[in-house]
Amino acid sequence: MKTFTYKGQIRTTAGGQMLIPGKTVQLPENDSRVKSLIAQKLLVPSSSGEGKKTEEPKKTKSKTETKK
Repeated sequence: MKTFTYKGQIRTTAGGQMLIPGKTVQLPENDSRVKSLIAQKLLVPSSSGEGKKTEEPKKTKSKTETKK
């Protein structure tokens, strides 16, 4: 299993997983569909072994002043 980033523009499947544009997934390199997408340069090996994890920005609580 190797980590890839899908660079295509449409949704597709490979290795039993749904691929959407920009998604990072682990796929078997010996799968014929995976080999085909790599040859078309639609699947690019990811730089990190675990894939990119996107973090949501932390929400800050707004302080409201109450008048007494």
